[in-house]
Amino acid sequence: MDLARFYYDQGRLEDSEEVLLNATELTEFVIRRSPDDRKPITMIEAALLHNRLARIYEKDENGKLVEKHTELENEYLKQAFTYDEGE
Repeated sequence: MDLARFYYDQGRLEDSEEVLLNATELTEFVIRRSPDDRKPITMIEAALLHNRLARIYEKDENGKLVEKHTELENEYLKQAFTYDEGE
């Protein structure tokens, strides 16, 4: 996330996008492997990845991808705030 933010701040949106997309590919694995008490935090981190991607696609005026990543962001936030460790 820090590298993606660095690229974003430097105006290197394609590099930032690539880092973020690579990170999103591992999201479900990372959430599964997280300790139960850390899962909600990991889900919020996943939401932040999608938030950053949506911001990049806003700059590119790509409404479809903005919508997709905004929905994924909201999904991960919902999961995080409704997570029950006993599941």
